[in-house]
Amino acid sequence: MFTDGAGLVLSGCAKAIYLQTDLGNLLTQIRVGDRLIMEWRPTECLSQQICPTHRHALLILNSPITDLATFESLWGHANYTICADGGANRLYDIFGPVHEDSPHQDFLPDAICGDLDSIRPEVEAHYEELSVPIEHDRDQGSTDIEKCFRIINKWRARHPIVNGSTFDVNVIGSLGGRVDQGFSLIHHLYKASSDPHFFSGNILLFSEESISFILQKGINTIHTPLSEGFLTENVGIIPIGGPAVISTQGLEWDVKDWKTEFGGQISTSNHIKRDVIVVHTTERVLFTVERAKDEEGQERFLRDITNQ
Repeated sequence: MFTDGAGLVLSGCAKAIYLQTDLGNLLTQIRVGDRLIMEWRPTECLSQQICPTHRHALLILNSPITDLATFESLWGHANYTICADGGANRLYDIFGPVHEDSPHQDFLPDAICGDLDSIRPEVEAHYEELSVPIEHDRDQGSTDIEKCFRIINKWRARHPIVNGSTFDVNVIGSLGGRVDQGFSLIHHLYKASSDPHFFSGNILLFSEESISFILQKGINTIHTPLSEGFLTENVGIIPIGGPAVISTQGLEWDVKDWKTEFGGQISTSNHIKRDVIVVHTTERVLFTVERAKDEEGQERFLRDITNQ
């Protein structure tokens, strides 16, 4: 028997799997008997260490990129980068025109996709001149996010995962602007968590101040070491799909067999008290944690792109 940092008792077989996956996977599935434990590492792409067995795509939406240090980290971990329509404007506004001998050459996206009603003409022309593939998808029955995921899935099909690798998508988007667009982002997180045709993997939303993702039914362990400096203590667990019953370990206000639903009780403004949080939920719920501000990294990034 083996007890992990979250206080879960695992068998010898599960211990071996746990130790093997402790190298940095964002999400790992560990089966203990008839229980499936989902292991999350939401700060993996904020560190300088890159896990060779874990692939990421980075999706940039049409919202202000205010946390440049986080943007730089996510870009550095990305195996594939794509801008959703006006997201190309946001990238262009940071770096300006990029030329073949430009020091910003590494910040060219692999693709731009959408109905192209938001990208500015000069931005589209600029990236087209640099041979960035631009996909004009006129399908009015799907959002730009869905259009981009179709492109991501095609790229993934051409680069099959081998040797136990995982593949997830980090999204840079906003929850601080229009309310309908904010709910659309949460909707896509929720949809992707159960619809393999949309995306078979996991999506993490990096908004202005938080990291948000969908916890699956069952046991979820979330690695939240505050000592790394990437997170603050503030977390929330939101029952966006309907009523759920949750139990938690590692929070200041832990609960046991606690029903949460809109119109009833929801867990917001709770506090991290352990390096690993455990959430057992009967339904999928949204987990959100506040990022710590990296003012030094922000200043360094601004200084670097200005000097170059």
